[in-house]
Amino acid sequence: MSKTKNIKLSFEEALIELEKILNDVENSSLTIEELVESFERGTDLSNYCLNKLDNAKLKILNISKEKK
Repeated sequence: MSKTKNIKLSFEEALIELEKILNDVENSSLTIEELVESFERGTDLSNYCLNKLDNAKLKILNISKEKK
């Protein structure tokens, strides 16, 4: 089962968390375990955000088609 289904954040909240993870990885000396955990969480958040964007795009396209 996809971990993105377990994320209970808005798109904006997920994006903020993703940016924080990126900043933490770039600016700190994390252990290898922390890096792996951060990478995994970041990947899940990235996929979640991409799914949200894809769904929004489909809704906009459907609305546009209905208006024609």
